[in-house]
Amino acid sequence: MIYILHIDTASTAALACLSRDGQLICSRLNEQQKDHASFIHPAIQEILNEAAIDISRVDAIAVTEGPGSYTGLRVGLSTAKGLAFALKKPLITIDSLFLAAHAVQQSYGSVAVWAMIDARRNEVFTAVYDEDLQPVLPPVAVELSSEILNTYYKEGLVFTGSGALKGVKFLKEGITAVTFQPEIASSFCIIAYKKYSDKNFADVAYSEPLYIKEFYSGKS
Repeated sequence: MIYILHIDTASTAALACLSRDGQLICSRLNEQQKDHASFIHPAIQEILNEAAIDISRVDAIAVTEGPGSYTGLRVGLSTAKGLAFALKKPLITIDSLFLAAHAVQQSYGSVAVWAMIDARRNEVFTAVYDEDLQPVLPPVAVELSSEILNTYYKEGLVFTGSGALKGVKFLKEGITAVTFQPEIASSFCIIAYKKYSDKNFADVAYSEPLYIKEFYSGKS
């Protein structure tokens, strides 16, 4: 049996969960963004207690690398790296936008997904994925505009993430946009287990958050 500890502090809500062979066992969620740092370590202990296993039995640590809240990313990755180093376990990093898109497809099936993480003002961290979860627009920081929204929008596409409602306001009049906010824990477990099976590990010493600091308007 493969146990993986999962940590996500990239967005508004923070998540800690434990999986066994890619299946979710237990989890804790915190929706107060300013409390992520104080939440994560007690939450990890709680889920280990609930599962009745010692942390030494965990086979890997998985964490969302970003993009997202700069402070949140540092909290999550530093926690995950510290545990991986101390326990001598592999580190698995997961793109938070891909995770959101995967979670949508777990509920909707094979649909195109536009994932958006709010970055304040009219800015978002964003990526567009096709029905096979291949990036049409790779992860990027974007200043929202009608031009970019209508360039990548297509019928049947589903918007998700904390910036989705802000983003759909830039679509052409008459378009009915579908927005959906799925729970991500199950997808987190599935993706991390696949990476573990493929031995697709990150470097514990040199892994850094995926900040994507540069914003662009979508114009060449």
